[in-house]
Amino acid sequence: MQKGILKRWIDDKGYGFITPDDGSEDVFFHISSLKGAIQRPVESDIVYFDVITDLTGQKRAVGVTIEGMKSVFSERKLVKSASVAPRKNAIKPQPYKARAYKHKNSNYRSVFSSVVIVVLVVGFAVNKFKSRESTISWSPPVAEVSYQPLEQPEIQVTTKFTCEGKTRCTQMTSCEEAMFYLNNCPGSVTDGDNDGRPCEDQWCGH
Repeated sequence: MQKGILKRWIDDKGYGFITPDDGSEDVFFHISSLKGAIQRPVESDIVYFDVITDLTGQKRAVGVTIEGMKSVFSERKLVKSASVAPRKNAIKPQPYKARAYKHKNSNYRSVFSSVVIVVLVVGFAVNKFKSRESTISWSPPVAEVSYQPLEQPEIQVTTKFTCEGKTRCTQMTSCEEAMFYLNNCPGSVTDGDNDGRPCEDQWCGH
């Protein structure tokens, strides 16, 4: 740490210059580098400081203290230390409160666990009841019934007939004759609904 004298001080701007006792060049000093003191510095104050070089290459004084001035921070530390000094007959606090608090937390956890278990059991019972109710009320789907038309017996057609100009059912004598005329003779009007069965009302309906 070096010693010097505050050669120049600009109070409204908060900075000045220190002339070291060793005869070296003046050092820049900013108010922010002053350690706690009871009043602001003035010119001709004897100061103690350290020197550093900042990023711009300029030498700066840091950790500056003024000779003859007590540090406000030091006094505060002394007052604080005196106020919290333990008394000889002071009774040390017992940790029973911490244990009681821990026990209280344990009770809360136990009650919370019991509530969670009850909620889970009730929820399980409700779901099971709903599942059982839906099972009881369920009914199998009705199977669709499809109806197939009865197959009509095939009518045997023989070749014992010949086309003789008959075209209507009133001219036929049997279902076989009507089928022959429908399939082989032109001009037949015996199949009115075009289902391949002639004269259903007279001959081929049974």
